[in-house]
Amino acid sequence: MPYKNKAKAKECKRRFQLGNSQRCKDAHSRWVDRNPHLVWARSTLKSHAYRGNAVVITVKELVKLANETTECEFCGTPLKFIYGIGHRQDGPTLDRLQNSKTLTKENIAIICKRCNTSKGDRTMDEFINYCRKIYERFGN
Repeated sequence: MPYKNKAKAKECKRRFQLGNSQRCKDAHSRWVDRNPHLVWARSTLKSHAYRGNAVVITVKELVKLANETTECEFCGTPLKFIYGIGHRQDGPTLDRLQNSKTLTKENIAIICKRCNTSKGDRTMDEFINYCRKIYERFGN
């Protein structure tokens, strides 16, 4: 029977976790391994909100988009949704296509860290022109 008193339930959970810390860590690791897109979406939206961006897209909507996105929308690099190993160049990042402060489904793209770092705060037109300049200088 679930606790009706939330404080009592919280205390019971805390006591269980203290006595079973390794078991809880193992269960959490298994959950993270089974839900990489959800873990990424929650973390990403939380960090954007922390930086002052208005977040209109929901975690559920971002998870759906992440499940549908297997490669960088800019360069085509396969994305690796792997938690706990730091920022990888082939790791997914959330880019605001127009650098307004609002994250909406229409204003975001899931791209690799390398492309997002290169794009920075440029608009799409500025980024494309930047890429053209590099290609004109070094391309064949």
